[in-house]
Amino acid sequence: MLHDEKMSDSLTSQVLALYEGYRTLLTGLIGEAQRLGLCAREFSPEMAGAFLLSTLNGLLLSYLFLGEKGVDLEAALGMLRQWLFGEGSPSTASSESHPRSL
Repeated sequence: MLHDEKMSDSLTSQVLALYEGYRTLLTGLIGEAQRLGLCAREFSPEMAGAFLLSTLNGLLLSYLFLGEKGVDLEAALGMLRQWLFGEGSPSTASSESHPRSL
């Protein structure tokens, strides 16, 4: 999948099935949390799940290529908490005093 490598159709289909299963599970969890009023309802569970998976993929790639110089994990989690749960306003103070990279 990387650098024009050829993967077997069987492996590709297994990876895609695993990813689809994870996406479906995450979408269901978000939908249930929205139904219970535990998280934001501005976006559909499908859109929120797709965004979260894309974010996770980006964080993993950042760590893969940048290592400890990657994303500030505390700040990223703060953004996620604010977006999903409306927890306070974004603050750089906590991430500056306790930086933690992914």
